[in-house]
Amino acid sequence: MSRCRGSNKTVETSVFMHKGTRIELFNNVILNYKVSVVTQPGAWGRIEKNWIINASRCVISAPFCNTLFSANRMLTAKECGIFAYGGIFVGNEVTQCPTGVVVRNPVEYAGYSLIPNTSKGSHNLLLSENRIHTCDICGIFVAGVGRIESNVVYNCKNNMTISCPTKSEQGEKIPQISGNAIFDGVVGMLIMSRGDAIIEGNNIFDNDTYAVMSKKGAQGKLTSNNISSPLKDGTLAIDEGSGTKLVSNTIRNQFSPVYNKTLAPQRAVERLQMEDTLKNELQEQGKRASAFARACTEVEKEMRLTFNSLKDSCNVEGYGVSVGMILSNCIQRSLLDNDEVDLRGIDIPALDGPEEPKQGDQDPSNPHDSKEVLPAITGFGPSSPRSGCSYEVYIHIINAGDAEQEIDQIAEDVNSVFTTLSLALQIPLPTSVTSRCSDLSIGPPNEQPKMLVVVLPNTKDNACLEVHEKALRNIMQRRHPTPEGGVREQNGICVVPLVSEFFQDHVDSLRTSGGLHPAVQLEDLLSSSNPIYFTSAVSECLEELQQRAESWFLGATGALSKSQSGSGGSNGDVSTGPSAQCLHHLQPGPPEPPVGLSSAPAAEKEAGEQCPVVPTRDKMLHYMSFDLLRKKYVTSTGTRMPENVK
Repeated sequence: MSRCRGSNKTVETSVFMHKGTRIELFNNVILNYKVSVVTQPGAWGRIEKNWIINASRCVISAPFCNTLFSANRMLTAKECGIFAYGGIFVGNEVTQCPTGVVVRNPVEYAGYSLIPNTSKGSHNLLLSENRIHTCDICGIFVAGVGRIESNVVYNCKNNMTISCPTKSEQGEKIPQISGNAIFDGVVGMLIMSRGDAIIEGNNIFDNDTYAVMSKKGAQGKLTSNNISSPLKDGTLAIDEGSGTKLVSNTIRNQFSPVYNKTLAPQRAVERLQMEDTLKNELQEQGKRASAFARACTEVEKEMRLTFNSLKDSCNVEGYGVSVGMILSNCIQRSLLDNDEVDLRGIDIPALDGPEEPKQGDQDPSNPHDSKEVLPAITGFGPSSPRSGCSYEVYIHIINAGDAEQEIDQIAEDVNSVFTTLSLALQIPLPTSVTSRCSDLSIGPPNEQPKMLVVVLPNTKDNACLEVHEKALRNIMQRRHPTPEGGVREQNGICVVPLVSEFFQDHVDSLRTSGGLHPAVQLEDLLSSSNPIYFTSAVSECLEELQQRAESWFLGATGALSKSQSGSGGSNGDVSTGPSAQCLHHLQPGPPEPPVGLSSAPAAEKEAGEQCPVVPTRDKMLHYMSFDLLRKKYVTSTGTRMPENVK
């Protein structure tokens, strides 16, 4: 059961099926999402026997989508039950929506021109054996290509509306509507101006005003349909100027008990019975949803108790663990929103053995006490630019009045890169998306490393560009203070600009005219960060962005161990490169010794005797899990891991 509840950050989509997805979704209840199921071109899957309730749009299906939607029940949507460019819909029920099904032209899909030919199939939308009823405006609104066959559509204001353009505008394709039962509506079938379709073998009967109504300028061909109405003159209405062709149809002025061999009064009684049954089923689903909510509340309480217990018990300096390794990101955000606690690092006491001495307690006369204390399991000292294992990513879109929908699409595309990368690298990559210059704040330079992705679309607003240029220059020119003071280093923020080629052409034209233009200054500033260029959409450069981000985060993770080795002893050769440190857990052989430990204890041992080795911090992070915190021994000879921990 999936249920969206009120929160500071609204989750708009329950199930998002990307290209190449292989998923089966059975017997679920999806409540209160803006969009319950979204598919992309090339997504494969099976969505069957699910309840989808109280969404704005229950399903949005992309063109060339190979997903089967079967035996699902979609109720009380705010806009429509199914919004389909493609896909296969068989045996579903859609009811109590303003519009039951909307069929759209695939070429109107956002980013259609970017779909590779390998993802384009030869088949279009299939809408078969579905039951669409009790819709306020329209049962099925046909404005695109597809096969609509053997459906039962009834008790809607307009049971079916055809508004699909003609062949020349559809690439020589028009919808095929056949074998449907259309009855008990105000209008059975309405063919709008310029609407075109092949309508064959349908039963259209017992509608309140017209069985079929063809408007001026309508096209299409009606063949072998059974059309009837009990009204005096309401069977067929064709406006002057309509181009609809009627061939071999049966048109009668009478009641037509075609569907289940029942008359209209009997069907009305059956509908009341079905409404009562549906009401009881919804009550059962409501009880299940309430039980699920209570279970979630109990889990949240347990997690909060665990968090508070860790927070209260972690009071020994020198041992830190990132709560990000214990609690999921969503629970972290929930705890931050409610309790305003600091999750960047929590100290964990030693579970076995005495405490490690503090730096202030060291004896200067004792050379063994002069060694550097090993940093915490997941943290570094205050002088290190790398603090913790969470790399926050800022995505800033330079917005000069662009459409909000376009900004949202850019944010979704860029954010998907770091969602995928977070799963691949097994590190949390929380993202923050902004589009206003006032929100462009990265924080003090001594915090954890961050990546700043700047998206620069084709904008010519000089005022907007000038403000952003100053803000970005301030961020990119910050320096990080070292512990000694005086000498200042780069802040460690990786800036990745995504620049429109049209904007670049605009800048080139401004350069020839001379003068200081904000666009030229901004381009000069971003050119130092090796921009990635795109032509029409940001999605063109996502692959290169992912490669660059992956390379930087692997390097940042490797720099953690490198930071330690800079202050450690001189004995021993330790590889500190990014590849060696980040991917060490894939290499065979014993773990490397912890850099930063003094070699003084080893001098007391006999010649040839090797000191016990300890996994590096990166390897510790790899081995840590939610339900197992590794124990750590502290002895006079250094820090060791238990022998049974591998």
